[in-house]
Amino acid sequence: MGIRNDVFGLEQIYQLQIEGQWSTKEDVWLTPSPFTKALPFGYFSGSYPVTSTVDRVDYSNDTATAAVKGPLTVATSNLAATGNASFGYFAGGFPGPL
Repeated sequence: MGIRNDVFGLEQIYQLQIEGQWSTKEDVWLTPSPFTKALPFGYFSGSYPVTSTVDRVDYSNDTATAAVKGPLTVATSNLAATGNASFGYFAGGFPGPL
């Protein structure tokens, strides 16, 4: 039984990794984690259904409760975000459900 053209196996992935043709965890995940003692938190905003909340999650403790840090000016869903150790930006989104 051969490999179909639209299905791949672990041996193929391993060969692609050796050749440098397949993503590594460093391409996908930030390692080491950006959440350190100096930056033990992350922000979440907008959602589906539409919301105007901005929440901060503190990773330095085990509580699952987010702290409200302020509203967005417009209730929004489907935001995108980017950032680094110094800055973070939210952008885009829709002012209503899709």
